[in-house]
Amino acid sequence: MNKLIAFSLLLWLCYSCSNTNPEETLNDHQTQETTDTLPIEDLPILNLTKEQDSVETQSKLLKDSLLSLPSVELNWDILSDLSYEGRKNEDLGVVIDYPVFGSGPLAYSGLEVQIKGYMIPVSETGDEEIFILSAFPYSQCFFCGQAGLESILDIQLKNEPKRNLKLDEQLSCKGTLRLNATDLDYLIYILDDAELIE
Repeated sequence: MNKLIAFSLLLWLCYSCSNTNPEETLNDHQTQETTDTLPIEDLPILNLTKEQDSVETQSKLLKDSLLSLPSVELNWDILSDLSYEGRKNEDLGVVIDYPVFGSGPLAYSGLEVQIKGYMIPVSETGDEEIFILSAFPYSQCFFCGQAGLESILDIQLKNEPKRNLKLDEQLSCKGTLRLNATDLDYLIYILDDAELIE
């Protein structure tokens, strides 16, 4: 699944660059880095191993502009700014695709954000419940094989909800975004101290 996502992103990137000169694209990125803010929709999908300085610079500029806002809205397109890197997991003894986050997710990491999506409750054993916020309804989401990992958030609720939440209910949540590139027990995006916005 992760290779399919990476391949789709690669095709998109090739398509968007097909009518431009690589040197012009590089100059566009250099010009963009010198601005005070970066338009979210213009953030490129970058690979940290090849363009580390560019990703860090863009991430810092974007984070600085976000910190000046009274509230930070996170949209699902930002979370798709990532690639995957195959690395051997010593515990499992197999190669696993781990996320490599682009400048968009890195800029939002650690910030209190608000995001809208579809609630997907996953009952666990005992009293614990896991809540997943998805960009898509259940029939089109990651769990049905219709979307990638970037389309779901692991919601770590601060308090129990005051009412029962229904599958596919549209909700707004507020919490602190955390990126997870290594712990296989959690999703790659986590919203800590999350609260429902009624």
